[in-house]
Amino acid sequence: MTATTDHPSARQRQATTIRVLVVDDHLTLAELLSMGVHDQPDLDCVGHASNGRDALRMVQVLEPDVVVMDYRLPDIDGIKLTTKVLRINRETRVVMLTASSEPALIDQAVAAGACAFVAKSADLAEVITAIRTAQPGNFSLTPQLYHDLMTFRGAHLALARVPELTPTEEKVLQFLAIGLDARRIAARLEISIHTVRGHLKSVFWKLDCHTQLQAVVVATRLGIVESLTTS
Repeated sequence: MTATTDHPSARQRQATTIRVLVVDDHLTLAELLSMGVHDQPDLDCVGHASNGRDALRMVQVLEPDVVVMDYRLPDIDGIKLTTKVLRINRETRVVMLTASSEPALIDQAVAAGACAFVAKSADLAEVITAIRTAQPGNFSLTPQLYHDLMTFRGAHLALARVPELTPTEEKVLQFLAIGLDARRIAARLEISIHTVRGHLKSVFWKLDCHTQLQAVVVATRLGIVESLTTS
C-alpha cells in the first residue's frame, strides 16, 4: 500500500469531508493508510488507534464518520469491536481490513453491522473507494474477496436446486446486487418498505440464507441474478 505526501490544505477540503479513524496495531500500515486518507480532498484522518480500548475512546471523542479497522487487534477482534462501535453511534460506518477470506468471518462482519470488507493486500485506491461508498445497511467486498467467497460458495452450490422466486423477489435480488438498500428498493418498485422486507424474508427462506450478502452471492451463483457489483 502506497501513499503520496502532498497533503491538501484545510481550505481545499470539501464541506462534506468524511472523517476517518484508522485502527491498526501495525504502525507502518496505519501511517501509510492515514497519509493516503489525508491526501484525499474529501477525506480527513482524525486519528489512529492501535487497540480496541483506545479505538472506542476515540470514537466517543472524535465522532468519526468511518472507522477503518484491522480484524485482528491485540485486545479484541474486529467483529466484537464493530458491535461496540455501533453501540456508541449507529451511523458510524465500519470498513474492516482482513487477511482472511473465510466466508464465516464475512458473514459475521455483515451481522455485526460492518459496511465493507477489504483485503489487507488491496491497493490503497480500493480502501479509499470502500471508505467513500460505505453506507449503513449496505455491505461491499473488494473484488478479490468476492472472488474467493464465490469460489467457496460455488463448491457447495454446484448441485443445488434453483428455487422458484416470484418476479418481484427476483427484482428485489437484482436491486440488492447493485447495492440498493430496502428503502431505495421500495422507492424503485413503488411499494412499501415493509413489503420489501417481506419479500426479503421469503427470499432468505427459499435460498437458505441469513443475510443480504449471502442471498446475492447464492443467487448470482445459481444464475438468478446476472451480476454482482462490488466496491
